[in-house]
Amino acid sequence: MSTNMEGILTTVQDSRKAKSNVSLSEQLIACSVTMIAAVIAGVIGAPDKWLAAIFVTVVTFAGMLSYFRKSWLSKQFWAIMAAAFLIHLILMWVIFGIFLRQREDVGLVVCLPDILLECFLVYHAVRFFKGELKEGQ
Repeated sequence: MSTNMEGILTTVQDSRKAKSNVSLSEQLIACSVTMIAAVIAGVIGAPDKWLAAIFVTVVTFAGMLSYFRKSWLSKQFWAIMAAAFLIHLILMWVIFGIFLRQREDVGLVVCLPDILLECFLVYHAVRFFKGELKEGQ
């Protein structure tokens, strides 16, 4: 019976590995970007709230880049992502720099709904504009 259970567990683990689309190099790049940005924020003496802004940015865009890996050769994809990133940076500056200027720290749990919303919006923007551009050609 134990060999049957081991077979089931191995099958479950193997199927999880097969479904994972995130490569180790993508994870290392995302972690490196996060760490470098956090060190820079620490060196320049930025309040801790900017660490939350860094996390929101890296999670959102690393996730979208990973999900749309097949679109990396498309110029339209990179234009959409660049526009989304520019809008994101402006919103981060407005939210963290202006609205929350009196706060020194913002919890990551508070940012989770914003991360999910932004991922949802970026995902649908990429799908919408890529589809619209294909139809227009």
